[in-house]
Amino acid sequence: MALDSSGEQPEQQQQQQRPRAPSSKTRDARLKLRRTPNEEHEPENYEDLPLDFSPALFSSLERYLPEKVLNSTRIEKARFMSELLESYSPASELNRIQRHREYRQRILSSYQRLHGDIYTLDPARFFMPSFLDAVSHSSEERFRSMVVPSAPGIYTFDMLQPRFCEMLLAELLLQGKTQLALNYGRNLSSVVEARLL
Repeated sequence: MALDSSGEQPEQQQQQQRPRAPSSKTRDARLKLRRTPNEEHEPENYEDLPLDFSPALFSSLERYLPEKVLNSTRIEKARFMSELLESYSPASELNRIQRHREYRQRILSSYQRLHGDIYTLDPARFFMPSFLDAVSHSSEERFRSMVVPSAPGIYTFDMLQPRFCEMLLAELLLQGKTQLALNYGRNLSSVVEARLL
């Protein structure tokens, strides 16, 4: 703990150490969280949402939500749990989250998608027909018919369309170049030259 010349803590440090008051929505529900999880409830999947905390944490926390919140939409539950988690997070974690948000926003604002259609997954366009057939019927026989042994103990099967793989690879390469340029804050060619030397 640092003190200024008068023997007092600087105001900035005092603000960091003060507990944050949860929002009114979280404050009301905090008192009503379940003490034990609702084991009968099947939690939602939050993998596809842009969250500041792990999606697995949201799925675990969901079972402790009060009934009123538990019956809300997935987005409302995610917003509620985000507020709850933020209200209990230390200042260092909130700073990390804010820096990550800003970094993500910089990437999104500077990144131009090469193939926009790969961001809307269309199973018929991206997966091989044999894979879709095996998954849709989910029978062991269909899976076995598409699997080929390539070496002892190693089996392969066609899953993705070649065109999708080409688009995905091109997108990943472009994204990597964009992130390198953002991280180094200069022309990408100079970064590549520096790495070659």
